Amino acid sequence: MKREGFFAKRLYPILFMIVITVVFIAVVSGLHFSTRESLELNESLYLKEAVLYAANIPYNQDDIKDIERIY
Repeated sequence: MKREGFFAKRLYPILFMIVITVVFIAVVSGLHFSTRESLELNESLYLKEAVLYAANIPYNQDDIKDIERIY
């Protein structure tokens, strides 16, 4: 009969979960910081489009420069 040690039974699962968590947090953080500028641009554009739509001002939805100019 094989007796499992303390490390294999108790610490290995905890260390495994810590490593996996750190890896996934690093990936998600990297994606967040690499796309931050485009996210802020899209948020600003969405707000401007909503204001123009609410004010019933005609604009070209496909042209970002047109939205910026009219806003």
